[in-house]
Amino acid sequence: MSKLPEGYYQGRVVAGEGQFGETSKGTIEAVIPFVLEDDSFEGPERVTVRLYFSEKAEEYSVKKLRAIGWKGGDLTFADCPNLVTIAVKYEEYNGEERQKCDIALGGGTKPLDPARERAFAAKLAGLVGVTATSKGAGLDGLD
Repeated sequence: MSKLPEGYYQGRVVAGEGQFGETSKGTIEAVIPFVLEDDSFEGPERVTVRLYFSEKAEEYSVKKLRAIGWKGGDLTFADCPNLVTIAVKYEEYNGEERQKCDIALGGGTKPLDPARERAFAAKLAGLVGVTATSKGAGLDGLD
């Protein structure tokens, strides 16, 4: 199997295969396997996301559990139906390259109201030297 390129992928929890455990330092962690859904793969690609429940990390880990649709109680993640974005990257650890995957929550971006969208489209079109149009976000002439 070839190395999965770094990037963002859509994925779902592998039902019933996750578990909670404890790290060697005593921190509770959730180990959650995902299947990535991407037509460019030759077959199913699986990755594992680890969520930690230290005092500093637990707030973020809970948000990620909610994102996958976990409702609590079941510690194997048997019913987590939501499709989420998985960030895949590689880090060096003790001289070895290791895959690190996380659930990407985004920055809470909300859509622009129509008037602000038109104003921004006109500004951006001016910055790149094209004329803004009224279709979509007003940037159809950029390609």
